[in-house]
Amino acid sequence: TGALTFQIYGKTLQLPRDKQFFGDIDEKGRVPHYRYGGDYTPKIFPWPPFLLSIRDAINSQFKQYCNHCVVNRYMNGSDHISLHRDKTKDFVPGSRIFTVTFGAERTFRLKEDKT
Repeated sequence: TGALTFQIYGKTLQLPRDKQFFGDIDEKGRVPHYRYGGDYTPKIFPWPPFLLSIRDAINSQFKQYCNHCVVNRYMNGSDHISLHRDKTKDFVPGSRIFTVTFGAERTFRLKEDKT
């Protein structure tokens, strides 16, 4: 992964974690449309086998096919993800966002969006 940056309040900051995008890539090289940080579309890599098995388990249990995933890697106690809102403009209506966690325990906070 490379050092990703993001903009907030006119400042460019380095993302406080590693991030990689995986998903379906068809025979013509087309990938799911995913916007990250405005209209930035990240490079999407093919599913590695262990992520395919997780995707298939989600599909089997929840009857929702996931065409991509975002993997965050937290290297230390300083790496984090701040309160944010996922960009759902390109999601199929009624889709859910699934979170799977491995490794050290982290607090995962959710806040209701009342808009």
